[in-house]
Amino acid sequence: MTTPPENVTWRVLKNPDEVARAASAEILTAIRLATGQGRCARVALSGGHTPSLMYRLWAEEFQTQFPWEQIELYWGDERCVPADDPLSNFRTVREDLLDRLPKPPRYFPMPAAQPDHEAAAHEYEVTLRSQISLDGPSFDVLLLGIGDEGHTASLFPESSALAESQRWVVPVTVPADPPLRLTLTLPVLSRAANVFFLVTGESKRAIVRAIRTEPDASNRYPAAMVQSSVQAFAPAATHSRSRVVWFLDRPAASGS
Repeated sequence: MTTPPENVTWRVLKNPDEVARAASAEILTAIRLATGQGRCARVALSGGHTPSLMYRLWAEEFQTQFPWEQIELYWGDERCVPADDPLSNFRTVREDLLDRLPKPPRYFPMPAAQPDHEAAAHEYEVTLRSQISLDGPSFDVLLLGIGDEGHTASLFPESSALAESQRWVVPVTVPADPPLRLTLTLPVLSRAANVFFLVTGESKRAIVRAIRTEPDASNRYPAAMVQSSVQAFAPAATHSRSRVVWFLDRPAASGS
């Protein structure tokens, strides 16, 4: 196994519930650090089963611990479907978290239901740039998962979006259902202060092992590319704590 960089941590938990709880504790710490500096904490959300479990924990057990009035929620990617579609990442967050809070935080969903996907991507980038200072981290917390082939957000292997160096949001067509999506790109993902990967299940074991052990993983797998781009980012003083933490359950981590 290659030696992990100092700003990359691998945590192995028993099951998805423990992954959700451990990640929630780290997220809460990062949020409190941001709000302690007198500003809102910016959190970019992910879709998927384990994040969904975590969002329900936030709404139930953790509800009183989060300073919701000082949090802004964004999305790392979105399927180009209506906001009430079962495949919508926004719908999942709304049902698991937002609708369960007496007073939800400010949130900025991607306008992915618009028929003009280029215009939708541009609109969301304008929103991000109006809220995020170029002098600081893009997000205080960036939540990501991985697919069996190594994709993260909606950045899939061999996607032309991986070469994007200027735009923060692009429309993509991916080899998954539904194929049309909006996704954040490496230029904005790489500037997050805390990148938290939540990975569970035996089907992720092979890709986790590859990312942990193969020296050329960052050339082939988008999830590893995000990790390496965070490591390569030239930090200003406010970026000195940029890091990547992988939260794995035992089936995902086994043999890696």
